[in-house]
Amino acid sequence: MGWGLWANLTRRIGPGRIPQKAFDAFCGAFVTNSVNLIPIGVDGFGEAEVLLIWREDEYCHGWHFPGKILLPGQTSEGTLDETIETELGPDAKVEILSLLGVFDIMKGTGVGESPRGQEVSQVYIGLVRFVEDIAPDDGEWEWFPLDDLSRDLIDEQRPHLEAARVWVRNNQARLQEEDPIFQ
Repeated sequence: MGWGLWANLTRRIGPGRIPQKAFDAFCGAFVTNSVNLIPIGVDGFGEAEVLLIWREDEYCHGWHFPGKILLPGQTSEGTLDETIETELGPDAKVEILSLLGVFDIMKGTGVGESPRGQEVSQVYIGLVRFVEDIAPDDGEWEWFPLDDLSRDLIDEQRPHLEAARVWVRNNQARLQEEDPIFQ
């Protein structure tokens, strides 16, 4: 099946209605593109923290950053907005600070391995301004200190975490301007 045929099929089916087996077959046959958000905040002591969501399914078991697969016909910006709304809640206010990078995640390569297949992941960092009553699709959520994250962070997102740590260290002045409680 060619890319054009898959794109036409998914447009006809509509977002969110692709059967799981078809999606799994697609992920195994094509390089998928995901859009991920590293939502950062600050605790009462001025230390950076990150919001993680627990995921437990056939692909992952552990804490992860919010994100979604970019489907044909969707934009990165639209997928990022949808991620914020569905994983952090419709009232969440997140200021996107930067594109941290684009990460290649390869099946069968150890750290960064994706059980779905090869993936190219666009990772953004955003400052959470307001989150109330988070009800992520995948389960529970929790704030973690950026420098002391859970050992249960899924492996494929560990490189994203390191990039976020470097970004926060290199942008302390900017973060203090954005939110004076940052230290």
